[in-house]
Amino acid sequence: MSRILHIASQRVREIRELKRLSHEQLASSAGLSRQFIKKFEDEQNNISLKKLDDIATALNIETVDLLQENSPSTKEELLIEQIVMLCKSKSERDLKAVIALLNALD
Repeated sequence: MSRILHIASQRVREIRELKRLSHEQLASSAGLSRQFIKKFEDEQNNISLKKLDDIATALNIETVDLLQENSPSTKEELLIEQIVMLCKSKSERDLKAVIALLNALD
């Protein structure tokens, strides 16, 4: 497999796991099969730009982010997004505790 496909397959896995999505959930959102996603992540499948774009859309990121190896800003943005998603279901008291915790880290 080419280097660019290797990078893309690893980024899909990394971002999917950071977003805590199963193969099935990502596949469903992207309009692909679970087997296709798994084989792509395991570098057993090539991929069209259209399918890569569908996966990026399902992950709520830009397609180019799947082609950049070890993008620190992308990882930080994904972690921030994960924090935001977790906070959406919390009470005001819990959110104030999160703010206090973050302020204590300074």
